[in-house]
Amino acid sequence: METLGRITQLAVRQFGLESTSVAVDAPVSEYGVDSLGLIEFLFLLEDEFHIRFPEERSDQPQTLRQLAELVARLQSESAAPVQA
Repeated sequence: METLGRITQLAVRQFGLESTSVAVDAPVSEYGVDSLGLIEFLFLLEDEFHIRFPEERSDQPQTLRQLAELVARLQSESAAPVQA
């Protein structure tokens, strides 16, 4: 399953949403998710995708699509060989 689809399914379960009402380009705040809820969701995504989000982020993702793009980028960065 693609990253966006997995994140959407996780959001449906985590936030108690109807899968038909989820718009991946809508801010998660529209689903009643506060900043603490978003942080908890980020921890869930870290475990699910085996990544770590940077602690300091000035451009915090606000939509499920933005989260999926960030997860994909972090996965590709962790898979890239380390140059000496």
